[in-house]
Amino acid sequence: MTIKKLTLILLSFLLLSTPALAASKDIIYGSESTAKSLDPHDTSDTYSGAIEKTMLEGLMGLDKDMKVIPLLAESYTFNDTATEFTFKLRKGIKFHDGTPFNAEAVRANIDRLMSGKYKRSSLMKPVKEFIVINETTVKFVLKEPFGAFLNAVAHPGTLLMSPAAIQKYGDEVSKNPVGTGPFIFVEWVSGDHVKIKKNPEYWKKKIKVDSITFRPIPESGSRLAMLRAGQAQYIYPMPPELSSTNPFPISGYVRPSTMRWINRPLSALPLAAQPLKRIPSFQPIFNIIKNNLSGPMTWQKQKP
Repeated sequence: MTIKKLTLILLSFLLLSTPALAASKDIIYGSESTAKSLDPHDTSDTYSGAIEKTMLEGLMGLDKDMKVIPLLAESYTFNDTATEFTFKLRKGIKFHDGTPFNAEAVRANIDRLMSGKYKRSSLMKPVKEFIVINETTVKFVLKEPFGAFLNAVAHPGTLLMSPAAIQKYGDEVSKNPVGTGPFIFVEWVSGDHVKIKKNPEYWKKKIKVDSITFRPIPESGSRLAMLRAGQAQYIYPMPPELSSTNPFPISGYVRPSTMRWINRPLSALPLAAQPLKRIPSFQPIFNIIKNNLSGPMTWQKQKP
């Protein structure tokens, strides 16, 4: 599964879930994986990248259909030969440490990537020169025409961190990430958990979940036991022996390449208050809930 899909599914649930789904306000996410780095410029594994995207954002992002859209950039233009890409930046945004988001902050991140030291430095290999035009405008000048450069800018490896944090921590920023995203880094206890909390001043929308703790649980039986006991609200991956049946009172859904189960009583979900169209990435699970509000839980699969 790609970083894009995992992150979109995770964030869609956590940010746009109904009040009942987020009733605990503190989410435990149990996964078979362990975070390896929280530095997007030096990350190559899916799980670490998914955690990073809860805290960090880039100039460009992806919509629900995986199309490239402006994020921290307000708009963009490029010349006819696809050798110059200019981005207008959003105003009034700050990193979690209070550092202003502006053209110099973008420069600090792009210069870091262009150094060639990091796993994702190749994303900036096409760049000949990075130019700060003014406080809210930057330009990438490429070595040769490259029409797909917007995809590189939208890649999770180009997420932006606070320049003050980069300067303060150096490469140890991998354990102290500071971004502009919906969640703020709290702590990383190696081998045990990563914890983040909501950003009350997030520029896009109000966040309904207070905190998320990403906890590595390698053994699938233990993950499922924690879910059933209410010690985890979200697990991944689904134990393979249960991929075709649903013997437990747990709501779940299937996608072509992944499965997740969420532990919530179906009777506690006021669907009328949250139109399904608001949560397209979680349409399948709400279809399951909607069809079982007045009867026993049944297992339904989403067609690929």
